[in-house]
Amino acid sequence: MSEIARELRVDGAVEGSALRVGDRVRITVQLVDVASDRSVWARTYDRGLTDILALQSEVARAIADEIRIQVTPDERARLGHRSAVDPAAHVAYLQGLFLWNRFTGETVKQAIQRYQEALAIDPNYAAAYAGLADSYIMLANHHILPPREGYSLGRKAAERGLSLDESLGSSTRR
Repeated sequence: MSEIARELRVDGAVEGSALRVGDRVRITVQLVDVASDRSVWARTYDRGLTDILALQSEVARAIADEIRIQVTPDERARLGHRSAVDPAAHVAYLQGLFLWNRFTGETVKQAIQRYQEALAIDPNYAAAYAGLADSYIMLANHHILPPREGYSLGRKAAERGLSLDESLGSSTRR
């Protein structure tokens, strides 16, 4: 890790793991001083899957507090703004995200199926709409879908996602 940290010119790195058992998830996170390869902060979180987005925000806030990063009031509000999500919808969304990041036409098509599964479970899951938008636009950019069709579908999905959570346009979800 120290070699990568030197290359990136960073002093610390965040490491973590997640373990899901039934409808519970345990996340262990630690902040590592890369020069000494020593943990300077660590915490374990144990929650129900329905709280996963709130847990994500809690972990991000804890790390920001620990490294004493200046978080603007707007950023703090975004970190705190997460609604409950159906665990099955979130799993389908994460599977879609994994497939999308493989960057092939076939895996992006599979990602669309997973995002649609997430939306069938929870029609108000804004992040799944953002995933759909990204997927359709990627397929249009690579002429796997006719551009007019892909951009239209992408725009429609993006607008629906933003209507549910306007912070999607101002935050990084990946």
